Amino acid sequence: KGSDREFSITAVAGQEGPLTAALLLMRKPAQNTSSITLKANGVAPQVNFNPGDILDFGPVTVNQRKDLDLTLTNGTEFVQPFSIAPIQQGSLIFGMTDASGVAVAFDQPLTGQIPGNGSATIKGWFQPPLEGPHQNTITVNFCATCNQVIQLTGTGVKPLFELVPSALDFGSVPEQTPTLRNFVARNV
Repeated sequence: KGSDREFSITAVAGQEGPLTAALLLMRKPAQNTSSITLKANGVAPQVNFNPGDILDFGPVTVNQRKDLDLTLTNGTEFVQPFSIAPIQQGSLIFGMTDASGVAVAFDQPLTGQIPGNGSATIKGWFQPPLEGPHQNTITVNFCATCNQVIQLTGTGVKPLFELVPSALDFGSVPEQTPTLRNFVARNV
């Protein structure tokens, strides 16, 4: 009597939606019982991916690199952590960089946070070592049971160029006299 005690209660939502409970405080002997109604609202993660579930790099010249943005948008007011496991590949063809442009090591996950009601942008890259189609996947995990598989696809192409003109005619050239003709090599 005449003293106070402070208690702390933690709510953990196991599912989306409203939660209610009651906390009963009983004094011994059971002459006095008080209750406190507890309410919470479970909010499920809401992460949207732009451009969706595929990063299509299109045709990329062999041994050249092309970057594409993958934007993760958080539809809740709470910070949402995420992780991307290392890409499983025999040679380094696809990769990721974090929001500041730092490359993720070949065997390391990419981790980050999406601000509440905000977004985080990461970059995927494609550097084909050979001609032809290449594909792989990444999996973005953003809660214990929430993930999104993103397809990575691109095609390695040989560098192509044309020579203009396609032939050089020097005509008759006197002995020991240099004769100059020009041509242009153009990437196509």
